[in-house]
Amino acid sequence: MSLSLPKFQIAILCALNTEYTAICNQLDQNLADCGVVIARSASDRNAYTAGVIRGHPIIVARIQDTGKSAAALTAANLSATHKGIKLCILMGICAGAPRNAENQPIFLGDVIISTHVYNSDHGRLRDTGLERYKEDIQQLSRLERGIKALVDKCSNDYDKPRIEEEVNNRVDRSMQDSKLPARYKYPGVTEDRLFRPTHPHRHWEQESKCKHCAVDVHSSCRFASGISCVELGCGKIRNALVSRMRRPGRGAVELLDSLRSENLRPSIQLHFGPLSSADHVLRSSTLRDQQNILDEVIGYEMEAAGIWDCLPTIVIKGVSDYADAHKNKEFQGYAAVTSAATVHTVLQHWHLDSEAACTSKMHAKMVRSGKYKSYYLQARNSVGRSGREQASNPSWQDGGKFFSPFRLSTYSI
Repeated sequence: MSLSLPKFQIAILCALNTEYTAICNQLDQNLADCGVVIARSASDRNAYTAGVIRGHPIIVARIQDTGKSAAALTAANLSATHKGIKLCILMGICAGAPRNAENQPIFLGDVIISTHVYNSDHGRLRDTGLERYKEDIQQLSRLERGIKALVDKCSNDYDKPRIEEEVNNRVDRSMQDSKLPARYKYPGVTEDRLFRPTHPHRHWEQESKCKHCAVDVHSSCRFASGISCVELGCGKIRNALVSRMRRPGRGAVELLDSLRSENLRPSIQLHFGPLSSADHVLRSSTLRDQQNILDEVIGYEMEAAGIWDCLPTIVIKGVSDYADAHKNKEFQGYAAVTSAATVHTVLQHWHLDSEAACTSKMHAKMVRSGKYKSYYLQARNSVGRSGREQASNPSWQDGGKFFSPFRLSTYSI
């Protein structure tokens, strides 16, 4: 019996190695462990990992660089090989605004799910600043119907608390995994610091030794951008930090400061709203707050606008910093884990079409049984037929093994 590999309808894209590791750890089944190898079209330069999440066949691809151009290239290559993608999830980390549209606080490790995306660095540059093209805003504001239904399903008052609870349970299990590297663990509540917008990132304890800080005491120091706030003494200044309220997992509202003594991990919350996508890293609380007020933007990242027009996309990213001058990488691993856990949980609400669902169930049964062996065969190289003959015969049998001119991996049992 021969059976072709099911067409992938779900793709997951990420840009950083930290993000890729986090999502691969959330796979229910890595098909590479079963001997499955995913082939590519001749023009495709992506590297893929195939797996199963919630019964869905998943294809994971890593974007080779940050930025919209690299993301667009990865999406185009993906579309060349896997033409049936109906849901593309851009996961990973992003910067977050201090509050969402409902004036609820956003904390590091919380997850932002896109309702639409702003291409925030495309427009006319005037004396007053950048004026975005209105057509870009309208074009990137549209969600594909199936994805809009998924967002509505996950954001309603009935399902959202249940999804958040499951996400927290999955993250708890990840935090207890002894094999998880330390950089993916929760760094601690004391590391989650929101500085006031007027508080610069500069040399506070040795300002006399810095040429910039000795002259300008009101702005952030460009020589201090790679130095942590602990070394600079940013948090030691009175009233430098914003004291905020947080709802821990047990439901009691407490001050974030009250959690510092026990160093408990606050519960993860999901936030739905617009994201700003640009080819730069935002490290300005002024520009952050401006976009948050004018466009209700709650997340800032670098890839979504490049993928949005190529594939039906939803962005699910964990907040790793507050897009200010005090940005650091302490929460990147943990934010990647919360993003991956949310992707896993949200996919239970995504439904395949009837044909794909039947194929998915059949292959899931084969994976569990362990009775199959995978063959990766390239018809062009393995069989002496011309490309024209192969194109006229989309699939054919030879020696009990299924060959595909489109270089798809297959099972043979």
